[in-house]
Amino acid sequence: MKRTVAVLYGGASGEHEVSIKSAFNILSNIDYTQFDAKPIFINKENKWFEQGTLQAAPSTESQLVVTHPTAFNPFELESLVDVVFPITHGPFGEDGRLQSILDYVNVPYVGCGVLESAVSMDKGTTKDLFVANNIPQGQYQYFYENDYTLSKDSILTDIETQLGYPCFIKPANLGSSVGINKATNRTELLHALEVAFKHDNKVVVEEFIKAREVEIGVLGNGPYTLSSIGEIETAADFYDYDAKYVSTEGNKMLIPTSLPPEVETEIRIYAEKVAKVINVKGLSRIDFFYSEEAANRVMVNEINTLPGFTKYSMYPMLFGDIGIEYKDLITQLIELAVANHKTKKLYSQLVTK
Repeated sequence: MKRTVAVLYGGASGEHEVSIKSAFNILSNIDYTQFDAKPIFINKENKWFEQGTLQAAPSTESQLVVTHPTAFNPFELESLVDVVFPITHGPFGEDGRLQSILDYVNVPYVGCGVLESAVSMDKGTTKDLFVANNIPQGQYQYFYENDYTLSKDSILTDIETQLGYPCFIKPANLGSSVGINKATNRTELLHALEVAFKHDNKVVVEEFIKAREVEIGVLGNGPYTLSSIGEIETAADFYDYDAKYVSTEGNKMLIPTSLPPEVETEIRIYAEKVAKVINVKGLSRIDFFYSEEAANRVMVNEINTLPGFTKYSMYPMLFGDIGIEYKDLITQLIELAVANHKTKKLYSQLVTK
């Protein structure tokens, strides 16, 4: 008997459009011999709209952006679907809030749970966790908008003296490089902070590291399967939202990329450690810096517990390189969601007895 899989996408974050692209690719590649798919669109006001059950791939992305006079009630999910595949990037969808709803309605879902999602979404908190576990990374600072308003001059001075220029300014709780800017002087820093605070009330500032940026995928609930290591060469100054999804012509994906064997081993060791520290469930992508000049040749950049599934996204390609095709990857993620849910139910029953 075929399972019904709800694919959730859209949402109120700045990654709304990226989420739709990811959902289209999942719905185009899911194995319809094993699953029926139920697209559920979440608009920018966080209202849900169910679109009926698909038994074949949609023809266009625009087909997925549909609203109705009556919004869908998420508390009906358990009676309508067997598994949920949330591909709602960014705040509300990737930060634990959606996951808490899915836990409450007792439905299996792909990906990390509430705590793992929340910790990984907040770049400042993640970095603090890496420090506590001796995971190498670059220097950083973070602060909240009210602190910046009250102590602007001292914060700017701290950034300039401790991190220097150039530096990168990021909203703490966004992905897909939304709201990220590079600053080479105070004028650019002020502008970058203004942009970042439009997206989040918490901002992370990171030192510039002259390095190659490489990525590895994680699959499983533990133990984990690690993918090939990939690298993106971009013609842009850095790999921002525009370079990822708009002006993609100058991008070149190297899968697998060429690294010294000992460096690849080190990346895999730290990827496994990060996955265990976060307690990854289902999937994640971990980004690294590799620099021959830095004291630590390998440093973790960040973890993404709900990586993109667009046609430009690295995560599915990394696993394709080790023989796990797109359709099989989706199937494995669904099965991992079911297995993880059974474990959660078992512990719940043990606690309530």
